[in-house]
Amino acid sequence: MTQDQNNNADYPEWVQTILREAPIRRSLILYGNVQDTFYDPQQRQYCTLPELLRRLFASNEDLRFTMTGIWDQVDGLRFQDERMLNRFRGAVGGTSSGTSSNQQGQAYDMGNPNSSQSADVKTQLYPEPADLLAAIRGVLNNENERSVFILDYSQYMVTQPDHPDSNERSWMLQMGKAVTGPAVVSMNSDNLRHNGGLIVFLTTNLGNVPPMLYHGDPRVRLISVPTPARPQRKNFFVRHTDDLRCERPKSTGTTVPAEPVATGREEMADTLADLTDQLKTNDLKQILSLSLRTE
Repeated sequence: MTQDQNNNADYPEWVQTILREAPIRRSLILYGNVQDTFYDPQQRQYCTLPELLRRLFASNEDLRFTMTGIWDQVDGLRFQDERMLNRFRGAVGGTSSGTSSNQQGQAYDMGNPNSSQSADVKTQLYPEPADLLAAIRGVLNNENERSVFILDYSQYMVTQPDHPDSNERSWMLQMGKAVTGPAVVSMNSDNLRHNGGLIVFLTTNLGNVPPMLYHGDPRVRLISVPTPARPQRKNFFVRHTDDLRCERPKSTGTTVPAEPVATGREEMADTLADLTDQLKTNDLKQILSLSLRTE
């Protein structure tokens, strides 16, 4: 077992599924609890799902991805640093025709390079899906790159999934051709282990994604992102025991004062994990905030 595989065991099962499927698919569609906050056990930080994916793809040597871009219709396509932005420009042919308000896609607001947070280069590149997919199609097929493009807030890309308009059909055609890949398919051992570039869609509702993008296509994998399972909820409360001020619920019909929820960290975390089934990490955070504000 490699060091990356050992580290992957720290993540929930759905994250391990992403890491297993990413090298052999052309597209992943992640749906469900995608706009929650997620714990990164490697960095011991909470972050958004696009940021968590960026870290996983960058740090996992088994995946061998060389660049990761994150896109949505508000901020456009952006990269962690200017070096990766320039690498993308080189792969796409040095053009920046999709640049919007910032001429030539000039990078700015680099942030603190020593910060543990992602210092995205804000470029306003390709705010329209059709322009984006036309640009990245060649990058995905570039033999010198193994690129990942994460498309966030995908639930807003199509107004009526069953009846897309002409503009939406245009980018869906671009998506289909990007997933299809190059005209000549190599079957050597390297390409069988790593299937080139990858497009990742993030959507809160699978019903908002047109079925024609994934139905019957083995190159596309659907992955459900659930709310935190009991082990994740328990670990959350173990990490934040010092921020909790809570008591056991009072028994109905009695006047017996409420007792402390538990005397030990593990017991208290077990109790709270049982009481918070189906809640998101953002809900758990609000419970912490409420406990600190309520006597």
